[in-house]
Amino acid sequence: MGKRNVRIPPAVAGTRWETLLQSYQAAVWTMSYQPLRYTSILLIVLTLCFVVVAVALSGAPWWVLLGVAVLVLAATLLMAFALQWARMERCTYATPDARLAIVSTPRGWYLADHVIRPGATLEGHRLRLHVRDALTTVADARQIIVYAHTKDERLARIYMRCVPGMRIAARRRKRILLVRVPRQPVDCSD
Repeated sequence: MGKRNVRIPPAVAGTRWETLLQSYQAAVWTMSYQPLRYTSILLIVLTLCFVVVAVALSGAPWWVLLGVAVLVLAATLLMAFALQWARMERCTYATPDARLAIVSTPRGWYLADHVIRPGATLEGHRLRLHVRDALTTVADARQIIVYAHTKDERLARIYMRCVPGMRIAARRRKRILLVRVPRQPVDCSD
């Protein structure tokens, strides 16, 4: 069976596509909600700095090596993030206080990321409701499955309440798979 070509979701009036700067901003928001999850990145950076300092103490000016290491690391992280952001099968709806990323996969549209600015309590809900009708209409017309994963039972209930037809399809370990099967088009022919 060949790969299905599922196009990215359409633009929705009242939202805009996320810019690269907004994507970096959303990454900071995500890290602020789960700082322990991103500790490994911090450990890698600290280890790199330690190694550079140790090498610098062996004879080279430490500030040169440290500066180069920090620049190389920062450039690598920024480039990796920019490449991730530029993937054509991904689109992110953006408002000043919320982001909703959808990845087009051979299976359908995957709700990949949803984050709000810390302190913006209802902005994510507003964004979901704002894009919901346009996206479900297109998903039904194109017969595209919409799905998401979550570890949070509360978030699963919110998605099922907000997205018509979204249901729990499976539970594996701590992950909940939510799926919305497209509604069949009405055949009006004789």
